[in-house]
Amino acid sequence: MIDHATPEGGNRPAGSPSNPERRLVGYPSPQFPGPPQVLMQLPPDWIPIDPAGYLGAGPKIDVAVAGPTATDGIRPSLVVSVSRTLPSDDPETLVRAIAGAPDHPERANGGKVFAGTHVAHLVGFEETVDETALRRLQCVTYVDRRPIAHVVTALATVAASDEDGLRVVAEVIKSLGVAQPPVEPGEVA
Repeated sequence: MIDHATPEGGNRPAGSPSNPERRLVGYPSPQFPGPPQVLMQLPPDWIPIDPAGYLGAGPKIDVAVAGPTATDGIRPSLVVSVSRTLPSDDPETLVRAIAGAPDHPERANGGKVFAGTHVAHLVGFEETVDETALRRLQCVTYVDRRPIAHVVTALATVAASDEDGLRVVAEVIKSLGVAQPPVEPGEVA
C-alpha cells in the first residue's frame, strides 16, 4: 500500500479519502488496466540482459535474455516487448498484421494462430543481418482487457547453423505465458 503525504505532514494510506466528496482512481485498476504479466521458462544457464542496450534497436524491450554460448558470433536470445493498443473485434487479423508489418507480409500468412484465453500468432523465418544468417521465431499475443488491449511480442534469435539453439529458443517461446494480474477489490475504485 502506498502512503501519501497529508497537508498536516502525516501520511494516509492509499484509498483513504482526504475529501469524502472525491474518489481515488489509479493505474492499474479495473478502469485503467495495466500491462499483462509475461512469464517464461528458461534453461538454468541463460542470463538476463539489460534491456537498455536495445534502446536504439527499434521498439522498446521489456525483457531480454540470452544463452551462454555463441554460435557464429550469435548467442541464442529472446526479447519481449509489451505495448498498448485499442481493442480489436478481429484479433487474429491484428496479430497476423503485426507479425508481417511493415515489410514482410509472408510472415503474416505463415505460421500458426492459436486462439484460447488470448490470440497468438507464431511464425519462424530466416534473415541475414550484417552478413550473418539468422533464424528467428516470433510470437505475437493479443490480450483483450477492454477498454484497452495489449500486444506482447516475443522474438527469439539464433545463428542459422545453431540447431541446438533453435530447439532451446523454440522451447522457451512455447513456455511463454501471458496473464493479466488482477487488481485487488477495494484497492482503487
